[in-house]
Amino acid sequence: MHIKSIPSYLYLIIGLLLILSTFVQAQNIIELDSPDPSVADYGEVLTTYFTRSISQGKMVDNETKVILGPGEYQINSTIRLTLGDQLYLDFGAKLIRTKCRSKAPMIHLDGRYSSVIGSAMNIIESQCPGLTSGLIRVGQGDTSANRNIISCRVEHLTITGSHQSYPNNQSTGIYIYNNQNEPSGGANSTSYFHTISDVNFSYLHKGLHLYNSNACTIDRILLNRVGASGGQGVLLEGAQETKIANVHHGQSPGAESLTFKSSARSYLPAYNTIFNYVIEIGKITNSRTSNVGYCLNFDVPSDEFIDNEVNIVCNHNYFAKTRKGVSFKQFKEKAPKSIIRE
Repeated sequence: MHIKSIPSYLYLIIGLLLILSTFVQAQNIIELDSPDPSVADYGEVLTTYFTRSISQGKMVDNETKVILGPGEYQINSTIRLTLGDQLYLDFGAKLIRTKCRSKAPMIHLDGRYSSVIGSAMNIIESQCPGLTSGLIRVGQGDTSANRNIISCRVEHLTITGSHQSYPNNQSTGIYIYNNQNEPSGGANSTSYFHTISDVNFSYLHKGLHLYNSNACTIDRILLNRVGASGGQGVLLEGAQETKIANVHHGQSPGAESLTFKSSARSYLPAYNTIFNYVIEIGKITNSRTSNVGYCLNFDVPSDEFIDNEVNIVCNHNYFAKTRKGVSFKQFKEKAPKSIIRE
């Protein structure tokens, strides 16, 4: 009996199908049509979807995309996303925290390439004060976490803090953290290359706070009622090589709109580029001496403000435009290789 051999190209096709099958199995897509009123905390539910699973005795992190349909989802703990995970908010989906048991972030992007994406400026709101680590945190969770977290994305969202306790709610919209060389943990990991795009911030003590995180891209940002009474619109604390463009900061009397600061680890805010940053923070009615606000706060010695290019429009004609009595002209004369245009 003559048996025909299987053509070699069929083996190739079968092999490709097996590879594709394995890939598809690792790409989980979960859709929730609407919130279940009986669920008190979707933070726990969604974290369960994103958590790691055990396969063949090893921890395998399956990339998971969760799509939330219209409705209000209670987030009273932290949603944790890991490698390649995406939380997508469809039209009408809103995340809200109303129970103030925890000051932990509502969302933590804790893995490479993780993201939270809105479809139409979806709202993420905390009615609780004191979220100093951000309503959204990007980067390692503590000083000892020894892993690289790169290229996370936050896009097309509205992030708002507690209206009732503003301007004293002490909450930060997005906190981007890098624990590289933190002494208590000794970690040598990185948190770089993140993208924040098309995000509105309101009723927050700080809008964006970058701590030691480098080479991020920040674009199309609206800061409205952010930083009043001594907070910041954007705080670059030791951040380097970051690109910021197309920002408007308004209705925030007493704010320090754009602040440069050396970090606790003596990283300098250097090699940053800022373009089309428009500031119209306003003033408190009948106030002439306190809570006046500034367009720029150079909380760093001028000789350590290295190779930054800052282009702002400062529509703030009531008081000094820079903090600590340093004028644009004085700082430009002393800052090595930096360009400051107003």
